[in-house]
Amino acid sequence: MTLTMSFEPDSSLVATVNDWIARNWKIFVPDDHDGIELEPPRRRQRTPAVDYTQTTWYRWMMDPSIEDENSRLGKLFRLRFRMPYLMFRDYLIPLVRRANIFSSAANVRIPLEIKVLCALRILGRGSYCDDISEMSQVPLSTVNSIFKDFVIGFTSAYFSEFVRFPEGQRRRDVMEMYSLLGFPGCIGSMDATHVRLGKCPFSLINVCKGKEGYPSLAWMVIVDHARMALYVSDAYLGATNDKTMCNVDPFLRDIQRGLFSEVEFFVVDDNGLRQRCKGAWLLCDGGMLKKACFIDPMHERTSFDEVLWSEWAESTRKDVECFFGGAKFRWRILLNRVEYHSLQLINAIFKCCCILQNLLLIWDGKDVTSMMSAEYWERHDPDGVIPTAEGPLRRFVRLQTLRSQNLRYQDTREIMSTIERNQEGTLQFVPGIDYRNLREALVRSFVMQHRAGLICKPSSHKWDLA
Repeated sequence: MTLTMSFEPDSSLVATVNDWIARNWKIFVPDDHDGIELEPPRRRQRTPAVDYTQTTWYRWMMDPSIEDENSRLGKLFRLRFRMPYLMFRDYLIPLVRRANIFSSAANVRIPLEIKVLCALRILGRGSYCDDISEMSQVPLSTVNSIFKDFVIGFTSAYFSEFVRFPEGQRRRDVMEMYSLLGFPGCIGSMDATHVRLGKCPFSLINVCKGKEGYPSLAWMVIVDHARMALYVSDAYLGATNDKTMCNVDPFLRDIQRGLFSEVEFFVVDDNGLRQRCKGAWLLCDGGMLKKACFIDPMHERTSFDEVLWSEWAESTRKDVECFFGGAKFRWRILLNRVEYHSLQLINAIFKCCCILQNLLLIWDGKDVTSMMSAEYWERHDPDGVIPTAEGPLRRFVRLQTLRSQNLRYQDTREIMSTIERNQEGTLQFVPGIDYRNLREALVRSFVMQHRAGLICKPSSHKWDLA
């Protein structure tokens, strides 16, 4: 026997529930009810399209006076976006367009110039995306995606082109600059810098917090005396010390294995004779490995010559410290805490700032190649002396020979003529074992050239951080 039950809903109960839903939730009820006024569905209000040609930034670019760097608008553009407008228009925008950084079909209504300005403003001022959205009238989420696309795309496209170790004539210019400063064979200054993390993962705090006292990422950087980045490593966790970076970084390990062992330079011995040497080296502080490819100032100084050489080396090595200070004050996103989670994105941000820093040095004519030209020293020579064909720096040094030396001109001339002769044989410095021998040879060479008045003082030209 099967018991069958059927349930028929009460029509009055259904009507009551539908009435309550219609009055409180304000939706359509698929039933015919008289006397109930139902509200129509709300449509999503679409934001009116922004005409970016009428924004403040775009009107600036249309003003002819912005092309003059000394005009009010030209100075204001460089202050806010960290580069001259002509460099932005004629140099940076073609690079971005050539690499097709903003390749997605989205946001095609936004002009390319506005996108790049958004990214530069975040890098230069460390602004939040919400602030940029308010100023540029670009949606918040779009500003965030524009910044990430620019940083990652620009770094991947141009890092190896504009941040690379010099070769050929450019390497000779870099070494000639250091040779005139009293450090023959030097190919750059090296040090590490830290950038603070604002959103460090909890699991990485212990390995990211080092001597700085806060979570950070570290990079090993090599620069020349013009403060142009020649090499920038990948990011390391902040607790990693300098010696560990030297041991694990691929490029620095190649240097220790003899990458520059065939690079020739000359030192001066105690008799005033030039000695041919092989094995270029980097100028660094005392925290690096004690190898012949990493030369640091002496900390146990037992003679006046060692004190003089060490103090001069410390002054010359300030070029890498000035690079860190200038880059962080120009690109303020590196000066304060970086508020991003992705370590890969932060690494791209640092490298992107180094690329832009090098581009600015080239544009302003402050790279090593420009410094070795006669036109540069004609502008910066304090005596207003026009350099001659024998070389601008050499001419400049010889004009300063007797200014601060207690030597007679005849004695100085004899030493200078003696230095022009070469001693037979070549000294080969092996990076792993000839650390002390190379440093002692550099001290002797420096003292002889200093007495002859052939040493140029380290550059003290200040950057225009705006």
